[in-house]
Amino acid sequence: EESHYSDYFDVLNAFSKRGKAKDEYYHIGTYCRSSQKFYDVGIQPHRNPAQNGISLIFVDGVRNEKLGFMLLRHTSEDDYEGKQHSSKLFSAIIGMYVDENHRGKGLSNIFIAIWLQLCMNVDAFPKAEMMKKPLISLALGKFGFIPQRGGVAVEVSPVSSVLPADHESCVDAEWEADIALFSPTYQSLQGIYSKRDLRMQRMMITQQPTNPRGKLIYLKTGFDHPISMGDDTEN
Repeated sequence: EESHYSDYFDVLNAFSKRGKAKDEYYHIGTYCRSSQKFYDVGIQPHRNPAQNGISLIFVDGVRNEKLGFMLLRHTSEDDYEGKQHSSKLFSAIIGMYVDENHRGKGLSNIFIAIWLQLCMNVDAFPKAEMMKKPLISLALGKFGFIPQRGGVAVEVSPVSSVLPADHESCVDAEWEADIALFSPTYQSLQGIYSKRDLRMQRMMITQQPTNPRGKLIYLKTGFDHPISMGDDTEN
């Protein structure tokens, strides 16, 4: 892993640096939605990328405002096919953050789309490590990611879908929540999230299904993408 990342740092030096101090990053490209809307994309390394991952930074190219980042971990695996030997590069999402001032604009989907395009550009196989954040799991599902075995099924809904009569049954609603979580198998979700987790992610847990029902996602599991799974998805 160390030799893999030493090459990575050497390659980064070929890119220009932008930002200052802790916000400094290596600019690797620009994604254009229109002539008036484009995003600068960069990499922000960490001291120990093999353990802590690297950050893929997204900046509003017009206003020069940081929009958020994805935390990624890259690994390689040997691949043997007959006498042929090659190495597969995997890019795994660990987490994602969208700046509070820019939420509700579909940026999580844009971040994932850009990351997938980068994976295709460098022949990396996308995947996700164990996820606890419902909105990331929801976004991954939109792009065809498949949950691994052992995940916890959860329905995620806007908090406006919680029936008024059920508000009293909601757990830990001591803050203004944006989304509601419900277990269709009536499994307790308190063991997954602390009060701090719920508060920081502006979530609440309801003991009753919402109306309309929420979208089914899976938590506490990793995700694979069909392009990484090869023949396993062709049956």
